[in-house]
Amino acid sequence: MSSSPSTMSAAPASSSLVGAGNTKGTQPKPDSQDISFADDLGNEIVLITIGVAPNQEIFPIHKTLLCSRSTFFDRMFNGGFREASTQSASLPEDNIDAFKVYVTWLYRNIIEVPKKAPIAPVLIRLFAFAEKYCLEELVDNTMDYLVGHLHDKNAIPWLDLMVSSYASTHTKSKLRILMSRINLYVALRYTDAKWEAFNTDTVIPFLIRCPDLTTDMFRLIKGSSGKKAVDPRSFSCEYHQHSSTKPCPYGGKSSVDSRG
Repeated sequence: MSSSPSTMSAAPASSSLVGAGNTKGTQPKPDSQDISFADDLGNEIVLITIGVAPNQEIFPIHKTLLCSRSTFFDRMFNGGFREASTQSASLPEDNIDAFKVYVTWLYRNIIEVPKKAPIAPVLIRLFAFAEKYCLEELVDNTMDYLVGHLHDKNAIPWLDLMVSSYASTHTKSKLRILMSRINLYVALRYTDAKWEAFNTDTVIPFLIRCPDLTTDMFRLIKGSSGKKAVDPRSFSCEYHQHSSTKPCPYGGKSSVDSRG
């Protein structure tokens, strides 16, 4: 499910966002309640290998902390699988950069994107990783960071990123909802000069490459007939994992209390 760096490359310029360059962006602050190293970390270490040789990295992680925040890894290292006996696992399809951000979030409860990396591609890889392993809190944190970044910078993900988002997520993914809404929003507001890159000649080849995006856009068009286009980068709770019938665990706001 992971996308290679080439699939996340920027176009037509070096930035992966239209309307913003490689900006530092906003960052969520860590939880006010510090991790208790004695109780929460434990003293057992598991080794997780990400990627494929020769481009792979091995991450030593505290087992207790890892398993307490992930049902998937809890079953992997405490169940009847081979990984439970070896206390090691290999995830060759996953992205190293995204996993590094995950490890930081795991220990510090903060999403910290590498300073030299474009923000949006890293967040999209991180979202795909979190969704794949059912890390709902990280999924929400990542989505809020991405939406907040796009809103604050008045930026739009380039079409390559939209296609990559679809390639690395399932059909009901909230990331797909965001990307299809953004694509439609730009199409309806094509008069903005800064979004001229999203002209018909440019967009059509991407829609052919990604029929699911095309289908989602047509569904949105049918459902929004006669309605004024609303900036999808203004939403927050709609992209969380909880159902619309349940209270938002973040009070209907971003899962990030503040972004500095």
